[in-house]
Amino acid sequence: MIRYIFKRLLQMIPILIAVSIIVFFMVGLSPGDPAKIALGMNAKEETVAAFKAEYGLDQPLGMQYLNYMGGLLRGSLGKSYTTKQYVANMIAVRLMATVIIAFGSLILTYLIAIPLGVLLAVKQNSWFDNISRVLALMMSSMPSFWLGLLLILLFSVKLGLLPSNGFDTPAHWILPLCCSCFGSWGGSSRYIRNMVLETIRQDYIRMARAKGCPERVVLFRHALRNALMPLITSIGMNIGTFFGGSVILEQLFGINGMGKMTLDALRQKDVPTIMAGVLISTVLIAVGNLLADLCYGLVDPRIRSIYSHPRKRKLKKEVAVSGAN
Repeated sequence: MIRYIFKRLLQMIPILIAVSIIVFFMVGLSPGDPAKIALGMNAKEETVAAFKAEYGLDQPLGMQYLNYMGGLLRGSLGKSYTTKQYVANMIAVRLMATVIIAFGSLILTYLIAIPLGVLLAVKQNSWFDNISRVLALMMSSMPSFWLGLLLILLFSVKLGLLPSNGFDTPAHWILPLCCSCFGSWGGSSRYIRNMVLETIRQDYIRMARAKGCPERVVLFRHALRNALMPLITSIGMNIGTFFGGSVILEQLFGINGMGKMTLDALRQKDVPTIMAGVLISTVLIAVGNLLADLCYGLVDPRIRSIYSHPRKRKLKKEVAVSGAN
C-alpha cells in the first residue's frame, strides 16, 4: 500500500505541471497589462518599466514561466503584484476557510445522505419515497447563489439568528455549509438509494434474511457495506465540485478564502496569486481523491491484497494453493 501511495504522489507531478502550464499561459496571453493594472492606467512609463523589471514581466512569457517554476521549486510562491505581500502569507490566512467549506460540506452532505438513502430504499415506492423524489429534483435545480440570498434574507435579515458575513466563528459557518449541502443532499440520497436497492436484490442478502438476521443487520452490515465502492467513487468525484462551489459561497457570504482571493486576482491579472490558488486547489483535490482510493482498500480486501508486498502476495498464493490441495 505504501508503494501505491508513493506511486500516486508521483503521478501528481505531471498533473501539476500540466495545470501550471495551461493556467500560466492562458492568463499571460489574456488582454491587459499587469503592471498598468497594479499601478493604475495613469502611471508613468518609467514606473511601469521599473515594475516590470522588478517582477520579470519584461521577459518573454516562456522565460517568465521558467522563472516562476524555479521559484516554486525553491519553495517560493512569489509576491503579489497588487498587495505587494508574499503569496504564501496570503494563503496561510485564507486556506483554512476554504478547506472548512469544501470538506465540511462534503462530510455534512453524506452524513445526511447515507441514512436518508438507506431509508428511501427501505420505503421504496411509498409516499415518503415519492415526495423525496420531487424534493430532490427541486433541491438539485435550485442555484446555490439564489438559495444563499434566501437564507441570508430569512435567517439574518428577518430573524436575526445567524450572521451573514465573515467566517470567524462556528455560527458564521452554518449558512454557507447549509447552502453548499442543500443541492447535494437530494441527488446523493437518491444515488445511495439506488445503490442499496441494487445490492439488496443479490442472493447473499436473501441468504442473510433466510438465516434470520435482523433487518438492521442486513441493511447496514451487508447491503450498505457492499454498496460502499460506488459510494466512495461518488465522494471522490464530488471533492472537486465542492471546491469549485466554494468560490461562489465566499463571494456571497463575504468569506476571506482562497476562492475569493483567486477570483480577485483574476480581475487584476495577478499571476503569482492566481497560480498559487489554482495549484493548491489542485493538490487538495488530488489528495482528496487519493484518500478516496485508499478507502477502496479498507472496504475491499481484494484491492488491498493487490498492493501488498510481493513476498506477502506470493505467500498468500502458496497458502491458497496448498489449502485447495
